[in-house]
Amino acid sequence: MFKSSLDQPDSEITLEKVCEELIIWGTPEKVFDDISAFRDKVGDFGMLMYAGVDWLDPALAKKSMSLMAEKVNPHL
Repeated sequence: MFKSSLDQPDSEITLEKVCEELIIWGTPEKVFDDISAFRDKVGDFGMLMYAGVDWLDPALAKKSMSLMAEKVNPHL
């Protein structure tokens, strides 16, 4: 699931590599840019999975979702 091709060696699939390639984070501008770059690379897609669901800090989680809804999604 994490490989970029079926012939990619298992040894290349590290936690660091997966986080670097599959987690989008940062300012609303960076998130927009990263999602746009991802769409340019893979084509249109139907949805993203928002995975910040641990709610260890409820105020931070709500702020993150609000920023995504108000500052990123409208521009996508």
